[in-house]
Amino acid sequence: MAKIIKYVSQPAGRDQMMKDLGLFSVVGAGIVSTILLVAALLR
Repeated sequence: MAKIIKYVSQPAGRDQMMKDLGLFSVVGAGIVSTILLVAALLR
């Protein structure tokens, strides 16, 4: 939690957090689509 506050208080940190969130959402979407694909194939 303190790390997030430190991020937001610095403009550069905010950009880094946005990049991290973007990367996380891309990875998460990839994992979800892979799971859905596997589930569809196993039916």
